[in-house]
Parts: sequence; C-alpha cells; structure tokens
Amino acid sequence: MQDREPRWIAPLGIVTGNDHDDHAADGACARLLLTMEERDVVVSLLSHLRDKLVQDSDLSLWRLFPPAYADDVNANMEYHDLMRGQLLGNRLESIEESEALLTQEFLSEDQLWTLSKCLNDLRLMFSAMLGIADEDDLDALEADFDANPDDPRGQLLSSYEILGYLLEEAMDCVTGD
Repeated sequence: MQDREPRWIAPLGIVTGNDHDDHAADGACARLLLTMEERDVVVSLLSHLRDKLVQDSDLSLWRLFPPAYADDVNANMEYHDLMRGQLLGNRLESIEESEALLTQEFLSEDQLWTLSKCLNDLRLMFSAMLGIADEDDLDALEADFDANPDDPRGQLLSSYEILGYLLEEAMDCVTGD
C-alpha cells in the first residue's frame, strides 16, 4: 500500500475497537470507513452504471464488453449473441449486491470482490468517457485539468481517481497488503 492510511476501506488488522475480533470471526476482512454521504455517492454512480447497462446503447460501456476475438468479426458477433445476456445479468446482479453492501460496516473477502468488480466497471466506463487508454492519457488529462480547473470533465476525473483509491484499498484488504 502507499504511504497513506486507508481512507475508505480498512483491513480489520488495523481497525481499532473491541468489536474487531467478533467481526473477523464472522468472516469479515475489512471495515468500510465511508461516510453515509460517500456511500450515497457510490450508490448513485452504481445506479448510473445500471441505467447505462440497461439502455445498452452507450459507447462508454465498450470496455465492459470487449471483443472476445480480435480478428474475427463473425466469431465476435456469435460470442456476443451467446454471452451478452449472461454477462449483463452478472453485472446487474453485482450492482444490486454492491448497493446492499454499501449499507454494511464490515465486509468479507467475497463481498469485497463483488464491490471491487463494480468499482472497476465504473472506472472502465469513466476511462472510456474521458478517453483514458493508458497512464499517458491520464497524465495529459490531469495536466489539462490543472491548467483549466473549470474543465467540465473535472468532476468525472475526480470520480475516476477516487474510485481508483477505493479499488486499491479494497484489493489491499483482500491481498493482505
């Protein structure tokens, strides 16, 4: 982990308080430190993702359903026809579960994985909306925003970065880092 204390998701090993052992015995590996307002923001973002998935016409979702075969259009169409419904159903189910998880204080490793999948899906959607394909694109976008703080993409970029920190903290809890 970086040189900072967890802000939003903490492994139980560093959580203080007498209830730590009870929750660890129940299978929890992490404690959500998000405020109610922060949880509401994440739930709102998940709702936005759900709406886009259900509409199924938004180009910002292309990273959530990448082609299975790089050089075969027909095989990709067949794969899409066979798997799209199942992949979509799995994502919608994960969103619903994650919304419920955000009401809890302690999460198990499996619950963190579910939440992490949704956080990652949100980041993929935002990266497509912002045109971020790699670190160079992100650095350029951050430089643009620093030069023009009124850039309308600023809120989206901030959400993208905060989701990255949330995802990092969740993965640190799962991997024990």
